[in-house]
Amino acid sequence: MPVEETEEKIDLCKKLSFKIDFSSKATISISRYMTYKECPRKYYFKYIAKIDQDDLLDYYEDLSEKRG
Repeated sequence: MPVEETEEKIDLCKKLSFKIDFSSKATISISRYMTYKECPRKYYFKYIAKIDQDDLLDYYEDLSEKRG
């Protein structure tokens, strides 16, 4: 086995085992992303403002009772 071939194999192994030093700046779940894609307003209320859907329903029921 020639020396060049061995060096090529070593170089190839190094290239294949190379790991990128990567640090993510944010993580997001698929369900949150899908909520955002479905309705950005719903995403804002649910995850940013931390307002639950039941709280919103109660609020709108109170408004409708006051008007009607």
